[in-house]
Amino acid sequence: MSTRPLRTFTIVPSIPESLNRLREVALNLRWAWDRETRDLFRRLDPELWETSRHNPVLMLGSVRQERLDEAAADDGYVAQYRRACERLDRVHGARRDEVHQLSDQRVVGGVLVATAAAFIVFRKVQMGRRARS
Repeated sequence: MSTRPLRTFTIVPSIPESLNRLREVALNLRWAWDRETRDLFRRLDPELWETSRHNPVLMLGSVRQERLDEAAADDGYVAQYRRACERLDRVHGARRDEVHQLSDQRVVGGVLVATAAAFIVFRKVQMGRRARS
């Protein structure tokens, strides 16, 4: 007789307050072409960065709580994290201003540019996986 679990729980680490936007930085694809942001995640846990295949979202779901707490207490890491947040804010602020100034046709063009950028990231990841195989 096999038994089935009544519920499944997913336990994720708690991001310390001083790094509270780390998940937001991970969810924004900008990390894929911003070296310092990639270094931020690599620095958090170099081994996990490799085993997650450079996927910051997957990595943040698996990183040890102790490691997050250590990073939050590291002034150098927090400074690097803040720079990544500032760059993200500058990009988003500029885009918000542009959207208000552009016609609907240009906004649609911007969506196409974002889609093209996402495709380039996808292809880069795909080619990286082939190279490792």
